[in-house]
Amino acid sequence: MEAELATLIAAIGASSGPHAERAAIGAALALILDEHKDWHMLVLPHHLPRG
Repeated sequence: MEAELATLIAAIGASSGPHAERAAIGAALALILDEHKDWHMLVLPHHLPRG
């Protein structure tokens, strides 16, 4: 996943316009979803409190 994000970030820096904005939004969403998945894998299996 990190390699995909690095590729997206490089593409964002190399381009401009609506394609760069779309790539930036896609990279941000990918990062958020990846972090969310990591949180669920770490917290939920151990039945740790969420609050």
